[in-house]
Parts: sequence; C-alpha cells; structure tokens
Amino acid sequence: MEHVLLVGEENTYLRRRGERVELQEGVLDAEKLDAPYGEKVETHIGEEFTVVKPDLNDLFERGLEQRTQTISHKDAGYIVARTGVGKDSTVAEAGTGSGFLTLTLARVAGEVRSYEVREDHLEAARENVEEVGADNVTLELRDVKQEGFNEEDDCDLVVLDMMHPEEALSHAVDATRPGGYVVCYCPVFEQVRDCVEMFDENGLRHVETVEISRREWRVFPARPEPQTVPHTAFLTLGRLVRV
Repeated sequence: MEHVLLVGEENTYLRRRGERVELQEGVLDAEKLDAPYGEKVETHIGEEFTVVKPDLNDLFERGLEQRTQTISHKDAGYIVARTGVGKDSTVAEAGTGSGFLTLTLARVAGEVRSYEVREDHLEAARENVEEVGADNVTLELRDVKQEGFNEEDDCDLVVLDMMHPEEALSHAVDATRPGGYVVCYCPVFEQVRDCVEMFDENGLRHVETVEISRREWRVFPARPEPQTVPHTAFLTLGRLVRV
C-alpha cells in the first residue's frame, strides 16, 4: 500500500493510504489519506496537513528498519554520479546492511543484486525493499569473500561495503564488465592502501580516492553549524581496463 507524508505546521508523519490514523493533532479518516498529492486535509479538530509524496529519505527516516549504519547521502550520491550508472546498468553490492545504498541504486539502475553475510541484516533489508516496492532488487545471503558473486553477474558497478574489502576484490572484478567500476567503501585509510595495492594485479586502474565532506549552514545568522561530521568514509574507485 502506498505511503504518504503528512506535513503539518509543526509535525510530519509517514502513513499509508487507505488507513485511519490517529495523530497528536487529531484523527484523519481513511478517505482523507487518499487525497491527491499537494492537497490539504483537516483532522477532526481542524488541524491542517498537506499530503506529500515521500522520497527515499522520508521512508528511511520515518518508516524503514535501520539495524546498521547506512551509507551517507553524500557518499551514495557521489557513487551514482561518478560511475555514471543509469537505467540500463546492472549493479552489485556486497554488504547490504539496511539497504539504503541498495534502494538508492535501485532508483537509478536497471537491476541491483545485493549480497549480505549476516542473515539478520539481510532480513531487515528485505523488509525495507518490500516496503518500498523495489522490484528490480535481488537480495542473497552470501559471503562473497569465500563464494564470490553469482556467475550471471555482469555489472557496470560493484560496491564493496565491508571490513577488508580487498579480500573480495578479485571476485568483484570477475563480476564486472570491461570498463565498469569497483568502488571500495573504506572507513579508515589503511583499508584504502590495502585495496589500491591489489588493484593492478586484478586489472583495475586506480581512478581516485576521495573523501566527500558535507557542512550544514545556518542562514540567520549566516554561519556553519557547529556540530558537523565531515568524515564518513573514503571512496576508492577502480575501473576495469584489462580483461
């Protein structure tokens, strides 16, 4: 059933269409949640909400299961933009976690195949994928370090989000098309070095290692927010140039 975002003067709620909801500001009958996007609805005590179509961030912040730390928006966005994946792309990732990157990739790629070594994480991700309705995502319980990727994987992008991603590099290359990318998501720089040292012997050209920073600003008065956490991880990109 479709989700809707109810945006009020002070509070915002994520709910499903077709359900009667009880809010802090009153009750909305089920038919009111079927209102078109952009329309205002009133609770039984006259409080107004605007019906808005939720995006993926709304779903993760207000409705989806998060059992693991998710890849940040800035990093997920850079991976998509830098590797150029699109509607005709096949993508694989190892380290599904809660599925934020999985579902971000599913919004732009044609097919996403995601592998996770922990069953509890995979179950949470499966619930999230079903909740969003992403029918172009395949989830599998698999240790790619030991078992590799599936034989049918022929990917434009493979993302390794795990401890010691260098241990899965050869398998990631086997699953990547010539000209495709392998991205290692590394919280610490020692892992970056370990990955880059193995790029050449696996046919990968080191494209770049980047750290994407994000700083929020207050508008009045104009100044940066004091509690900014710029570092999340290093993104190390390799491109398969030798078959």
